[in-house]
Amino acid sequence: MRIHRDYFRDGFDFLRENVVSPSFKKWEVVDSTVPAMKMDISVMNPLIRAQEELFRVS
Repeated sequence: MRIHRDYFRDGFDFLRENVVSPSFKKWEVVDSTVPAMKMDISVMNPLIRAQEELFRVS
């Protein structure tokens, strides 16, 4: 699945603003083009770190 860079950036802003508690297990992204989807936050953590590294480098 290809994700547009801006979509990624918006998603990470969403995560930073909304996922503050370690006990928060699921998060939801609602976008007009994508049906509401739930992902396990443990799956997202490595992606978040990788994405932040990319932004730091670029």
